[in-house]
This record gives sequence, C-alpha cells and structure tokens, in this order.
Amino acid sequence: MRTNRVHSGTVEKASGPSPPLVDRESILHGAKTMATTLGDVSYVINACEDFRCFVTAFLAALMANKVSLFPGDHTTKHLEYLESQYQGCKLITDIGVPEKTNHATAPSAQTGQELEQILDRIPGSRRVLIAFTSGSTGNPLAVSKSWAGLVAGGQSLKRALPKAFVASKYSVFSTVPPQHSYGIETSLMPALMGMARVFSKRGHFPAEISQGLASLAGPRCFVTTPLHIRALLDTRLELPPVELTVCATAPLDQAMAMRFEKRFATKILEIYGCTESGFVATRWTTKDSAWALRDDMSLRSEGERTFVQAAFLKEDVQLDDIIAIRGERHFDLIGRSSDMVKVGGKRASLEGLRQVLLRMDGVEDCKFILQPQSSKAMTPRTAVFVVGDGCKREKIKEFLRRHVDPVLVPRQVVVLDALPRNAVGKVSMEHLRKIATAKTGK
Repeated sequence: MRTNRVHSGTVEKASGPSPPLVDRESILHGAKTMATTLGDVSYVINACEDFRCFVTAFLAALMANKVSLFPGDHTTKHLEYLESQYQGCKLITDIGVPEKTNHATAPSAQTGQELEQILDRIPGSRRVLIAFTSGSTGNPLAVSKSWAGLVAGGQSLKRALPKAFVASKYSVFSTVPPQHSYGIETSLMPALMGMARVFSKRGHFPAEISQGLASLAGPRCFVTTPLHIRALLDTRLELPPVELTVCATAPLDQAMAMRFEKRFATKILEIYGCTESGFVATRWTTKDSAWALRDDMSLRSEGERTFVQAAFLKEDVQLDDIIAIRGERHFDLIGRSSDMVKVGGKRASLEGLRQVLLRMDGVEDCKFILQPQSSKAMTPRTAVFVVGDGCKREKIKEFLRRHVDPVLVPRQVVVLDALPRNAVGKVSMEHLRKIATAKTGK
C-alpha cells in the first residue's frame, strides 16, 4: 500500500487561531471527525507541533484502532525513513488536521462521560503507539507502548504529585515535544485523563516561556529540562507564580535547582526514566538526593546492571545508569554507564568533568567525550566542546589543570557557538565525534 501523505516537508501551522489551552473534552468532536478520515492505514505518523492538533490526531488514531508513530524529530529525512519502514501509514502534521477539528468545543459533562467510555473500551494490552529514543548516542530505537502502560504512567504521576495540586486541574506549559516519552507522560496522558489542561504551543526561548506561563490560569505546571532552567537563570526575565516545575532528561544540579526555586518561587520535581520503561522515579531536587521509585515498579540488580520490572512491561528493562539501591523504594544515581571512563588508569565521570568546567567564568555550556583511538596501544584521552563568549582553549586547559587530575585534562578543546542539542536538550554524540575528527590537531 502506498503511503498516504497529508503533508510533507517543513511542518506548517494550521490556519486560523488555535485556542491556547487544551481541555480533553474540547477535542472529542474533532477527534471523532478525524477518525473517519484515516481509512484503512495501519499506522499514523503524528508529527504535529501544536498540542491541540497532536492530541486530536492521537485520540482519532485510538478511536480508529491505528498505531501512532511518534517521530524523534520532524526532519523530512526522518519522516521519510518512518514511511519506508512502516508500509501503509499516514503522515499527519498540523496542516493535515482539518480546520473544523482544530477548534475547541465547549466542554460538558456529557462529552466528558463519552470520552471516558471511549478510553475505557481500549484493551490494556493493545499497542497504541511506537515512540523512538532520542538517538543521542546512536540510531534511534523503536519502542512500543501499550495502553495499559500509558495509563499506569499517568496514574503513577498523579500519585506522585501533591493531592491538592492535582485536584485543582492544573495548567501545563511545556518546552518538551509531546512525542517524546517525557512529554507523553507529563502532557498527553494528564490531558487525556482529565488531570490537566495543556497550553497548545511549546516555548523554546526564555521570553516565549515567560509569556506562555503568564497566559495560563493557575495553578501552573512548568514542564522543562535543565537546559531551559539554566537559560532562564541567565536572563533578567520574571515569571508569574509557578506552583510546580517538573524537570527531566538529565540530572539537575541541586545548587541550580535551589537558585531557580528561590528566584521564581516554585518547587522542582525531577523525573528519572527512559523511553523503554517510561518514568521510573521522582525526587524533590532541593530536598532529596535519593530517588523514590514509582509505586508500581520494582528493581533488580545483576552486578552493576539494574533492571526495571512492572506488570505492564513485556520484559524487564535494563537501565543505562549505574544505580545504588537504598532499601526497597529508593536509589542513588551513581552515573551513566557510558559516562564512566578510564583514562591513564584514572576512573572518572564525563558528567563530573562537565560540572567542574561549568564553574569557570564565561563557560555557558560544555560536553566531554572520550576520543576514539586509532590504535589499541594509544592511551585514550578526553575532548571537550565549549560554548561561551571569550572562551580560549589555553585558559580552559589551565582552569582544568587546577581542578582535575592532569591525565583528565582534554587533549582537544573545541569552542563552538552552540552544542548540537535535540528538542529535549540531549547532545548528539555522533555529531560531536564528527566535529572532533574534523578538527583533530587544531
């Protein structure tokens, strides 16, 4: 069957204004209309940027018994790859959402009850979507998600949040794509489960974030990443009262979290997990160093390897991090398995080196990697990529010599205008290695 493309190339905005807040009842009519247009395709590639379009298309696919594909990025190359791998699919972007489905209808008890009945009829074992890992350390992997797994994640998050906050039906502003596993659990499922209303547009820059949060009715929930938290701290912008900030995709420095909470009068809840398992644990960053395992999961260890177990997972999921289990329900993150390196007989954490260099004046961002060696006889060395006005290679090396073991000082220092980060702030290691190879000797 040929691919049914609704729109290809650059994602365009749907015509006409999109209501800023998405309430689950307000999308039901549009989703029912769209479900009748999906035809006999097996897969729907949901590449919508606007959250209203995104959740409308996802609900339509649920009702039409289609599997949604959530692309890791929306480049033409990646979308064409998905179309080649999943024969008989339909690509939907914002412009592919019919205008009559892209506007809110007045929520009512009747529409709420009808939606509940629709969702309750979905078998828990049914595969409803395929998400893709970020691919920051290699090629993206496809991960299937069952309806039971999505619901379990939403319910576990609900239990982890303050009861009064959930009871108030909070409003979400997110910097995270809804197709990402983190976005699915903090935006998509809270919206479908009636826990929250979600702002239809994402923000990337501090001014957009400030304006978006200001347009929400409280209580507000800001879903974001360490990258955006750092960017906001580096500005003079003010934010409206934000009752809860949720952060994920990389461990957040506690000192930075304290600064953010104090300046913006908020509380930070950090989430840890991966695409394969969903979110695994939470912690209140400024109060706790240990992570609290979600209540429907368990952990088991085999040496340095740790596996997550849950009733909705078909098999145990191995975590990419080295974990120290503390009792039955808590653990410490020691470091990412791929993050721990041995250089000249010294064992070190690349993230630890990064945190050291971030303390240098003028350094805005940085990333360490272990350079691949052309010969087994050669001693591996680190390389670092640095972003910051006025950063000089020798000054960087001089700073590091004062703070780390000499063998860990990188042989190669590359100053960039920006690190190659994806939509959730993860750095493409493949891209960095190509840069390092191209600049060898400089």
